[in-house]
Amino acid sequence: MRFLCVLSILFIAQTVLADEAVKLYPGFITKIRCEGKLLVSAIGSPEHVKLEALPKELGCGVLLQPLRSSFKTNLFLETSTGSITRLIETINTKTTPRTSALEYHLKGDAR
Repeated sequence: MRFLCVLSILFIAQTVLADEAVKLYPGFITKIRCEGKLLVSAIGSPEHVKLEALPKELGCGVLLQPLRSSFKTNLFLETSTGSITRLIETINTKTTPRTSALEYHLKGDAR
């Protein structure tokens, strides 16, 4: 039972709030998970971020890879359960990010 509680808390902690920016780290790929079926994915500045949709067999989500440092842009995902819009920014750090910092679970606005 404790394991389920801890797992639930970790899942909730990684669910990004609507106002919170998704942070990318130069040299690392970040996975964005969503709910439902991914219909459309777009990035505001494709020259700054490589965007790749996950294969349908792996579920709803995209991979983001920063191509430049020190930028801000936006991400838009349209899923079968709603729309997701988030700010994207790079974090310039010389330390290696934790694995948990490289994966997000985003929830869309209900239709």
